[in-house]
Amino acid sequence: MVIDDLRALPHSPLVVAEGSTLPARALSSGIAERSRAVWFLPTRAFQQTTLTNRAVAPGPTVDQMVAAVQELFAEALAEGPCAATLAERRGLLREANEAIASQVRGFYGRPWANGDAEAVVREFVCECGDPGCDASVFIPVGALTSRAVLAPGHR
Repeated sequence: MVIDDLRALPHSPLVVAEGSTLPARALSSGIAERSRAVWFLPTRAFQQTTLTNRAVAPGPTVDQMVAAVQELFAEALAEGPCAATLAERRGLLREANEAIASQVRGFYGRPWANGDAEAVVREFVCECGDPGCDASVFIPVGALTSRAVLAPGHR
């Protein structure tokens, strides 16, 4: 299903896919180019600690990984596209939030899934459009309406 989801994505803007269910065969199936793909594998100790205690934060390596990915994909990132205006940034943030809601709805749309997708509380990114904003908001999927998702105090 992950491969099918990746195939359904547009080639532009840039696509970043993450998660433990993203198989490396995405390369051999032609979805991703080898020069534009990277898989991070946690150390055994990190996996054990994380699985033992789910409250453990990802650790101080996240900034280092982000920097490494930015360096590795500098050319692809430079090719863009790049949201230049507030409206463009807000549009991309809304698209990201809608993708989250779509994933939840898709899961609950399966015949074996029980529950109400609209009642599921998920983390959505703040759509204020400020380039420095990294806030998020926990709301039910059904609360994702035409109004922007904004962290408290953001406009």
